[in-house]
Amino acid sequence: CAVVGNSGILKNSKCSDRIDSSDLVIRCNFAPVDGNYTGDVGRKTGVMTLNPSILIHTYKWLLMRRDQDRFLRDMGHYGNALVYTNPFHFREVTDIVIKADLLARHRHARQKLYFSHPTYLEGVTEFWRRRNVTERRLSTGLFLTSAAIALCSQVQLYGFWPFSTDRHGNNIPYHYYDKSSINSVVHNISEEFGHLLQLYREGIVNITTHPCETNLNSSISA
Repeated sequence: CAVVGNSGILKNSKCSDRIDSSDLVIRCNFAPVDGNYTGDVGRKTGVMTLNPSILIHTYKWLLMRRDQDRFLRDMGHYGNALVYTNPFHFREVTDIVIKADLLARHRHARQKLYFSHPTYLEGVTEFWRRRNVTERRLSTGLFLTSAAIALCSQVQLYGFWPFSTDRHGNNIPYHYYDKSSINSVVHNISEEFGHLLQLYREGIVNITTHPCETNLNSSISA
């Protein structure tokens, strides 16, 4: 399985072939795979997460027809992907997620929304709490890595990088698809990355942090 995070480390990585050769590709929060991004991140998508906040901030609560159309059009970029979301963790997002699900069904979207078990996020959070992860809220990337470890015999991580520069000191954005900087009061991605490195050292995951085209042995060195 390939778990594809959204870090700017993916820019100019040319990792598309490696990512798309995976049996299952898991991506985060409607990150783009079309246009100029395809050569770096690929297109294949088996699972795409949908953070409920995207429905609120990007698609404006799905109140207007144009926002509904845009949501369905953007979701359509991911082929037959399973769209995974959680309407139960925060009560204030339950209605908007159910609205999105009903909209997709009513408009006969190719993709279907799947809801996580109501206690899944709490269970994963507690698992990492027992391993001394102290941040207020786990990132989507850490949740997906946890799920992939349970589902897959081999897990390769792409687009996971907590720093504002790459290994050569070049500035990189927070996300590969915009110019935002690393500035989160919710997630402690540096702490999370330390735990991912520990999983790497234990042989549980591999982490790609080099351009795939220029380095055939591109997994991180601990």
